[in-house]
Amino acid sequence: MSFKFQFKVEDLISEGRVNRENFEVIKQWVKDERFVPKDLPDEMIVLFLISCEHNVNMTKNTIMSYFKLKKNAPELHDNRIVNSKEMDLMMEVWTIANFPKRTKENFVIHYFRLEDEDYKKFDTAAMLKATLMLIDISLDKKNPPDGLIVICDMSLGSGAACGCRKSNSYCSILFTVQRK
Repeated sequence: MSFKFQFKVEDLISEGRVNRENFEVIKQWVKDERFVPKDLPDEMIVLFLISCEHNVNMTKNTIMSYFKLKKNAPELHDNRIVNSKEMDLMMEVWTIANFPKRTKENFVIHYFRLEDEDYKKFDTAAMLKATLMLIDISLDKKNPPDGLIVICDMSLGSGAACGCRKSNSYCSILFTVQRK
């Protein structure tokens, strides 16, 4: 894993944001799980715990789903180049943004606005990749977020474009989620 974390697990435990027992349960579980890299950083375990509201079973399912998705749809995680042709075309259809300030509850806010309702231009894989990139940007902080608020402005269209194109990535996500 090459992600650079700017926080310490021990700090989050001492602040009471993460329960040590839950952290240790997940850390031990990772060692025996075949879909999860054995070198999973402790910081990622903490991020998964926080995102799953400290529910150990949900955290396990989320970690497994995340790594199954990475395996089954690598195009969503590879070649993350912001100024690529794929991302340029996606940005003609969508505006996406990460609000610069968090809420008082330490939630990150992501904004999505449909700019072009022509379903022929909609690329599900590119949109999902951009969304994952946006989430990663949100996590690259000294203070991991406690939640995520997503605002979708679909005033230009009904969102029908989302379902009108075939996408192996979308199918991979649905398959992964359904197989929990």
